Amino acid sequence: VHLLAVARSAEAEALGSIDERIDAFKAQHSSEIPQSVQNFSSYYRSAYITNSNINKHVGNLVDEYDAKLRDNLITLDFIQFISPATATFRALQEISGSGFQRTARFQSQVRSFFRDYFNAIGIATVQERRLTLSEAESISSFQFEDQPVLTTTLSALGTLALLTLLCTVLCNRLANRIETTALH
Repeated sequence: VHLLAVARSAEAEALGSIDERIDAFKAQHSSEIPQSVQNFSSYYRSAYITNSNINKHVGNLVDEYDAKLRDNLITLDFIQFISPATATFRALQEISGSGFQRTARFQSQVRSFFRDYFNAIGIATVQERRLTLSEAESISSFQFEDQPVLTTTLSALGTLALLTLLCTVLCNRLANRIETTALH
């Protein structure tokens, strides 16, 4: 809900000052936008500038989310050493492809692709022209570059093996004490 509120606020702010934002954009990209493009009132240009403002405001929330996720993963790394259920859960998540780290990598790559794509079409949008064939071909399609899940899975399985070994040793000692006590 907070993300939506920030996005709506950024949109209202951008729409309220669209002329100033367009002038600032023109100043930033003056060498790429010819002087012949004077009328900045088109829907697409206004939408681009508005979305650019929204992305700047929402980006901070996304960065905060990523930082919180990293903190949670560190906590989870610690908890898995004292909880076999957590270690099992993490191993199964990673094996199935729905683990926290994989999701974070996917989201990061999507955001990076979107940012590059958004920047690539920005100048043409403000110039009110279509992308040239070479410009369109220079924009790559999204490809998720997955990494092997071996590290997290091995960590979780290693934790399970260690906890199993520890429980076995403790149970064996307890059984020996009970047997020794029963014999006396």
